[in-house]
Amino acid sequence: MVASLLTVLLLAGCSGDDEGSDGPSPDPTGVAGDYDTRVTLLRSSCDDIRVEDNPTTVEQEDGSDTIELTHAGTTYTAQLADDGQFTTDPVPVEVGPTTHTLTVHGSFSGAGFRASVLATVQNDDTAAGPCTYEVSWVGTRQQ
Repeated sequence: MVASLLTVLLLAGCSGDDEGSDGPSPDPTGVAGDYDTRVTLLRSSCDDIRVEDNPTTVEQEDGSDTIELTHAGTTYTAQLADDGQFTTDPVPVEVGPTTHTLTVHGSFSGAGFRASVLATVQNDDTAAGPCTYEVSWVGTRQQ
């Protein structure tokens, strides 16, 4: 149960709301800021995966196309394309005896972003194969 709750806290921030997705693509140098992020579990072959909303902080140096998204204590690094799309490098997150390897793919537009977090979970305590889940993030920039 503790591992499941920790998973929730680590992965919180997904949602299926349309907020943050309207409008033209942003200037790729202008996405830094704090975002209220709604989280929704879309699908899962894993047991006991729970998510909750958490804020996301996006950092970006002036003139750089590299962004860092920090959500629920985990930082993801990606290259931001001219059209606002990004895909992070996979990030392994240890939760008890399991490793959740997370990759975030999304895009910035208007005053926010939408993303899909794909996770593969390997449990070191069992011979069972990995399971997977997908979470939606919808971030709205804080004013």
